[in-house]
Amino acid sequence: ENVYRIGGDEFAVILEQADDGKCRELEEKFEKEQRRPIGEMKVSAAIGSAVYDKEKDPNFDHVFKRADGRMYEQKSRMKQKCETSMLNESRSTHGLL
Repeated sequence: ENVYRIGGDEFAVILEQADDGKCRELEEKFEKEQRRPIGEMKVSAAIGSAVYDKEKDPNFDHVFKRADGRMYEQKSRMKQKCETSMLNESRSTHGLL
């Protein structure tokens, strides 16, 4: 489909004729691919999607802002998970459980 770099390390993908189910399916595939190691590296990316709804969305910007908000929600959850993991690893290393 159409992929656009919108700044820095952020990209937008425009899917035509996609519904919430298709978006979730693609997000799950993306998440699965992220779990595959690339050599010694671990790659992660936060994603968010939104589907145009002619009843709610006056324009593209409204859809984009919803998707962007969902991406930042996921980014926050990923950060919390990473911090918790690092804390648990530190406690384990120092015998604190």
